Amino acid sequence: MNEEPGEAPGEAPREVPPETPREHPREEARAEPRPRRWWKRPRRLLLVLVLAPVAYWVLCVAGLVYLRVLPPVATMVQVQRGVERLVAGERPLVAARWRPVERISEHLPRAIVAAEDARFYRHRGFDWEEMRKARREAERRGEPMRGASTLTQQLLKNLYFTTHRNPVRKLYEWSLTPFAELIL
Repeated sequence: MNEEPGEAPGEAPREVPPETPREHPREEARAEPRPRRWWKRPRRLLLVLVLAPVAYWVLCVAGLVYLRVLPPVATMVQVQRGVERLVAGERPLVAARWRPVERISEHLPRAIVAAEDARFYRHRGFDWEEMRKARREAERRGEPMRGASTLTQQLLKNLYFTTHRNPVRKLYEWSLTPFAELIL
């Protein structure tokens, strides 16, 4: 007796319906159109708008850890200046040569601190006294407040942001300052 595999002895052979060719393997899934979820697109956009700044902040903190060991490849201000030169039809300048701290005069860091942030060693990234002075001067003169950024905040601005003033940059600077003080 000639039996096909999978058939019981004495049973009539089963008829297998021929397969119908399909245009697309997931044709039956396409048969019923899915209802559009109007709320999904705005929700995704909101998620990106929230996660992108958080991701950038995390990258900035990771960059601070990197800077503990190696010099930056380029700072945002260097990139900004290069773009400005390109737009002006000039060739960007790439002239930075990093030197180990041991090869720099010990007087240079002291001179920078004295000129830029006299209370650098007495505050932890925020010079509240200088900020109060700047606010009082601005109120007295009726002008916008002058900068009262510490060296740490200036470093963060130069590393991760452009020189344009805006409140978002300040928010980032302020939130990154304690981490920069701790890491660097």
